[in-house]
Amino acid sequence: MGNFIQSILFGLLHGMILFPILNPSFIILVILFSTLAGWIMGYINEYLGNGSIVPSWIIHSLMNICSSLLIAFNLL
Repeated sequence: MGNFIQSILFGLLHGMILFPILNPSFIILVILFSTLAGWIMGYINEYLGNGSIVPSWIIHSLMNICSSLLIAFNLL
C-alpha cells in the first residue's frame, strides 16, 4: 500500500511540475508514466535493493540525463 501511495504522489508531482508548459493531454501521460515508474522504482528498492534507495537514485538520474539530452537536441 505504501508503494502505491508514493507512486501516485511521485506521478502527481512530476505532472504538476510540467503543468505550466505542456498541454493537459500530455500532462496526463506524464502523470501515468511517472506513477508507473515510481511504482517500479519502489518495488526495486524494496525487493531487489533490500530497502536501499540507491537503485532508484540511479534509475532516476539516468532518466533525467536521457530526457535532458532529448530536450537539448530537440527530440522531445
